[in-house]
Amino acid sequence: MQKMKTYTAKFWRINPQSSRGGYETTRKIEATTKKKAEKKADEMTQHCVYGGLVLLELTEDI
Repeated sequence: MQKMKTYTAKFWRINPQSSRGGYETTRKIEATTKKKAEKKADEMTQHCVYGGLVLLELTEDI
């Protein structure tokens, strides 16, 4: 069994009502590999209810 790692995903949160058009936000993701963390981050962008999310960066927490 592989050990779970924690990744920090940095997103641009698109908000049409914001004067800047959005803002940066981070989310913690637990996954066994970076590839699986990228998949989870992609699912977050697909299931965003209002506005949208764009993945900017994904880094492993040490």
